[in-house]
Amino acid sequence: MQKSNGDFCHGFAPATGLRDCAGQVLWYSGEAALALAKLHQILPDATWTAALERALDYLTGANYDYFLGQFFIGEDHWTCIAAEAAFPVVNKDAYARFCYAFARLNRRVQVEPDGGPLADLAGAFGITPFFLPHNTPAGSRTEANVATYRLSVLRGEPQPDILETVRRSLRYLVDQQFRPEGMYMFARPESALGGIGQTPLQPVVRIDYLEHSGSAMARGLDLVPEG
Repeated sequence: MQKSNGDFCHGFAPATGLRDCAGQVLWYSGEAALALAKLHQILPDATWTAALERALDYLTGANYDYFLGQFFIGEDHWTCIAAEAAFPVVNKDAYARFCYAFARLNRRVQVEPDGGPLADLAGAFGITPFFLPHNTPAGSRTEANVATYRLSVLRGEPQPDILETVRRSLRYLVDQQFRPEGMYMFARPESALGGIGQTPLQPVVRIDYLEHSGSAMARGLDLVPEG
């Protein structure tokens, strides 16, 4: 499924055995890179190493090699999770620099404890005070930030700002979990206990909200001081 430039085709037709390279989904290529990194951990092979390196080279380089690419970063949380999983088999300064930049961007849009009307949502990632933060990005970006901080430690260059970003967002995610005292109007509160809604005001639960948030909590647990 990998293209010659390191990116991936995102569609496959089992009936014909043909790849569909026309459509692109924001996070598929990063997920594929992570799959290769995990595969290499289980079954080391030079083929997987080469494919993984091509994927990370593309995601942190050629993927943004155009004029507008210097002004934004896309849904690259999977890219940074893959970069940490690839260490030390595939380890390049470019991957770390890219993920540090992604973490800095996250920090810029993170709600501060003194964040005015949104101060109660400190740790969330928002876009101006006019839009209520969503909880899925809080989970996915925290996953990436945890991986990026761990990568910085593995490389011998710990990034304290990233660690603080992680701690803030983990506190936010824990605050967003459904607890008995806040579920008195739920039809079946016992079924929702421990869940995380779409936003602080929308108690809709979808599986990926919990996947990202639960993964972030599990991987970042030892990064939060006791108490």
